[in-house]
Amino acid sequence: MLQAVRTYRLAAFTSRYLGNFEKAIGYAEKMFSLCEKLGSSTTTIQALNELYNAHLGILDFKSAARFLDLGFQLLSELDSGSVEGLWWQSRFYKHKGDLLRQQRQLDGAVDAYRQSIDAMDQYIRQYVTGGRVGDRSLVVAHGLQINSYVGLGGAYHRQRKFDLALVSYNRGLELSQEWGTEIAQPNLYRGIGEVRFSQNEFLEALANFKKALELARRYERPVMIANAAGWTARTLQRTGNLSDALAYYEETIKVVESVRSLLSEQYNRQVYFGGQTRVYDGIVEVLSGLKKPESAFDYSERARSRSFLDLLGTKVQIGRQSTKIQEQRRALARTMALAETARDRQVSRASTEAESSYQELLDQIRRQDREQASLMSVEPLKLKQVQTILESNQLLLQYFVTPRQVYFWVVGKNQFEAFAIGLSRTDIVRRLQSLRSAISERKPVKEYQALAHDFYDQLLAPANPFIQGKELIIVPHDVLHNLPFHALVGSDGRYLIETHPVQYLSSASLMQFTQAKRRALGKKVLAFGNPKSDNLMTQLKFAEQETTGVEKLFPATTLLQRSEATKDKVKLLAHNYDILHFATHAELKQEDPLSSAVLLAKSAEDNGRLEVRDIFALDLKASLVVLSGCETGLGQLSSGDELVGLTRAFIYAGTPSVVASLWKVDDASTAHLMSSFYRNLKSKSKVESLRQAQLEMIRGKVDAQLLAQRGVGGVGKLGKAPGARSSNSVTIAHPYFWAPFILVGDGK
Repeated sequence: MLQAVRTYRLAAFTSRYLGNFEKAIGYAEKMFSLCEKLGSSTTTIQALNELYNAHLGILDFKSAARFLDLGFQLLSELDSGSVEGLWWQSRFYKHKGDLLRQQRQLDGAVDAYRQSIDAMDQYIRQYVTGGRVGDRSLVVAHGLQINSYVGLGGAYHRQRKFDLALVSYNRGLELSQEWGTEIAQPNLYRGIGEVRFSQNEFLEALANFKKALELARRYERPVMIANAAGWTARTLQRTGNLSDALAYYEETIKVVESVRSLLSEQYNRQVYFGGQTRVYDGIVEVLSGLKKPESAFDYSERARSRSFLDLLGTKVQIGRQSTKIQEQRRALARTMALAETARDRQVSRASTEAESSYQELLDQIRRQDREQASLMSVEPLKLKQVQTILESNQLLLQYFVTPRQVYFWVVGKNQFEAFAIGLSRTDIVRRLQSLRSAISERKPVKEYQALAHDFYDQLLAPANPFIQGKELIIVPHDVLHNLPFHALVGSDGRYLIETHPVQYLSSASLMQFTQAKRRALGKKVLAFGNPKSDNLMTQLKFAEQETTGVEKLFPATTLLQRSEATKDKVKLLAHNYDILHFATHAELKQEDPLSSAVLLAKSAEDNGRLEVRDIFALDLKASLVVLSGCETGLGQLSSGDELVGLTRAFIYAGTPSVVASLWKVDDASTAHLMSSFYRNLKSKSKVESLRQAQLEMIRGKVDAQLLAQRGVGGVGKLGKAPGARSSNSVTIAHPYFWAPFILVGDGK
């Protein structure tokens, strides 16, 4: 049984290293169950340690704290003065400090770190008293204590107790020099540098960051290199030395985009949560400052690619990935995971060889399937390549949000313009909240239009001289994914959609894949309507009318409603159809985008959730996927990962075009818009079909009988007294009803 415990412990660690925290939790739970049967406090504490780390990996602080508490309870059963008891006290207090610091409970974090340090002091004295001064365990113990000093320094820094932070970091340096644990020094020097940066002592900060970088390079520690190089770049940028800053940003990004980083979600969590969170922001700012807008555009594409790879991690089973490739990828990643815990040079060499093998694998895949490669490494297009793909009547408007301003590029086949807009991310969020409040509360249209005009002035007006007669491709970024650009209002009082066809992409690089998948729109439709649900509140009465309407326009429709609208039917039938239509709820989850799902009817085999990770495994031939009911709240603002993940999954699975909604709308008005959209599809392009359906609603050309059944948009409800109106007197022309719908991907 002890061997099984060790096996589960290794499996939990390896899964956590690879970013598969759900599997790590499963293995740790099995380990915990066996340990309870063994009745061993020590092994049970080890299991709780794994459970803590795995839940911390998915940012489930509540569960992580619960396992810490259980660990502390078990520690009380050990002799608190014993070597074993002191060792685990120190480890768990360090965990507690990290957890509290992450949650900005800084006083508690300081106390926990100090208790960790004190417990390890007692542990070390026990060893010295026992005459085991040369024991390797003492070196390890001091290494762990130094990590607690790093955490303590970070907590004091956040409290702006700069002197105490410096004392902590310097004490850590003294111990590392005394015990020969130089491997910890990059984090200590970087911590000192961060304090000096906060004190505006930039020369002192720079010296410490460069020392940290020198040591990190010596020990070939990628995370430490990325963090130290990133802070060096940021400091040089702050002092106006943009050319040198650029070189360090490039080094940072090289590490961030490395094979090792891409294979391990644990790596990118350390990089992105370890203080160096804005490396792509920094390089775009620096390149723009150096008057290199083309390179700035290229790095904005790299940022999107890296961000999407972070979203995928190693948790998604890619549909076209052969079993051999999947097994090879996992094997290489396991080798790196084991090498990370070993200090043996032979194992380290094996890790380096594994990286080389993986690079060869990527090169092979790149030759066979560029889209597959784009989900395994950073593979964006450059500006010139984007321009080659663009058609002469298309103009791409690409945005990149940084804390201080927005960068905006206008890209045509033979045109390129760059702008820096003095609008901070905080300003955007504030204005977006006001705009979306005007939509959700269905405030007077003029009130909405005033807010929408302000956004137009800032984000679209610079492009006015170039957009005449063009089909627009909008590439938002960050919180701008929440903004309905097509519903912004120009100086002439018209919505953008009234003057231009508008389609969206999460990245300009996606055009190479959506255009390659472009095919003639067939007539075979697979439509899912109002799946059976236990929750009466989630039923969509008009979804059945919506799908029946599609069937009338496209007779070769397979209609699956209520209990027939299941996930199994999607997997079984979807690959045989030209159009997939989901008149269902879709749940977008900001905290876990890969769990975002189209909600279908439950079956005996599954819960009915067609999640993003499931969609990636589909093999579609459809020219169009329509999601007519995304369940997102107008009061929520996010970075857009959840919508990007859902639409990108369908595009990877085989479709070039996805119609989705930015927020939930009344299902009766949706039924009308979809009826109009499908009618238009018989003679118009996808983007123009959606545009014309929206224009009909703006101009009040609606199916009054359909809407009256629900009392939508100011239309009187059937069966009521003559002249009865909806409780909300706004008309169907209000953006609330038509503006959420967007076309993502290819508009042809």
